[in-house]
Amino acid sequence: MAIEQHQIRTAESQNMYAIERNIIINDSLLPSADELSKLAQIDVSIVKWLMDKADIEQEIRKKVTLEGITLAKNSMWIAFSIILLAMAISVIFALVGNEYLGIAFSVISVIVFVQAFLRFGRNQKQ
Repeated sequence: MAIEQHQIRTAESQNMYAIERNIIINDSLLPSADELSKLAQIDVSIVKWLMDKADIEQEIRKKVTLEGITLAKNSMWIAFSIILLAMAISVIFALVGNEYLGIAFSVISVIVFVQAFLRFGRNQKQ
């Protein structure tokens, strides 16, 4: 029972024109209070059924949100561990006598990981 509200506002000045568009979508299973009272007049068990389904949906939303947060935390720890491993390999190369290879490996790994984090942040904002 998704309800959508659309608002469009415009503003204009000398050489500027702005458009603001707001879309609000209410995707709750529960209808409005008026509709609930009308449904209760038809059959009281309909309201209880809707309330139960809304509770189940809320629990699922909480679970999905927490799983997403956990996945993001685990991904960040894995990425941090890979960065530390790459830096350790660079140090090992430098200590063994391949300073140029160690420097090249560290610079390339830093560039790759910075790009990965920037791409991850950009994808999260979208």
